[in-house]
Amino acid sequence: PSSIRLQVFPFIRRIAISPERAMLIKQSKPINPLHLLAIAGVALLAMIPAFVHGVFDAHDLVPCHLLWSREFSNQFWSGDWYPRWLLEMNMGLGCPTFFFYAPIPYYFTSLLRPLIFVPDPTGWYELSLGAYLGLAASGITAYLWFRDLISSKAALIGALLYILAPYHLAIDLYARFTYGEFWSFVWFPLLMYFSQKLIERRKAAIVGFAIVEALMIMTHLPSFLVLFPVPVLYILWNTKRKARIQAMTQLGGSVLLSLGL
Repeated sequence: PSSIRLQVFPFIRRIAISPERAMLIKQSKPINPLHLLAIAGVALLAMIPAFVHGVFDAHDLVPCHLLWSREFSNQFWSGDWYPRWLLEMNMGLGCPTFFFYAPIPYYFTSLLRPLIFVPDPTGWYELSLGAYLGLAASGITAYLWFRDLISSKAALIGALLYILAPYHLAIDLYARFTYGEFWSFVWFPLLMYFSQKLIERRKAAIVGFAIVEALMIMTHLPSFLVLFPVPVLYILWNTKRKARIQAMTQLGGSVLLSLGL
């Protein structure tokens, strides 16, 4: 046991990253554009079965998302900046979907509509491109967070594993197509990124954390409720005892600001 401790404890010390060392890593290693291209490329490869074979239609949720996406986009581009009552559904009687369902992912699919130059009456390409954007964006946000903790190459590997994680790709995208929950993977790394900034006492992190938290609430509320304890515990664990009150006060201010948003 003593020989094992001599070997293991120095290894743990080598891989443990303090906030100060994380700052040095980030300052010395700027973002590599090739890493971002690699993330976008791997996300595209992961989406090929969906683009080519249309495996989205393997689940009964897809027709719902196609209808919601199409009607949300129609009203958005007609000047309704926050569509709540979908006017044309149910034979013109309408549908209150977005009084209940979080709308943020459908803003992204709506913004992609001008990029589609082929007939798309069902909104299939629009929704598929929205899913690709969510997958690629999740890898990029994970990469930004990981770079604060480890080297750029290790961050790239971590981001690719985050994209290809079974629950993220196989379950949420292909098996269930839970579009809102799928997009929540984009915001969680940013919550952790700004948690690190709060630890480093960056004042702008209060606003950044609040904005990302608001986006996550308006993307998929259950994911927010499940994951929110993680940044709280992360901040408590990585903040020195004397600075914890200040860090938690800033976090509380961010939460109030996000609820206001």
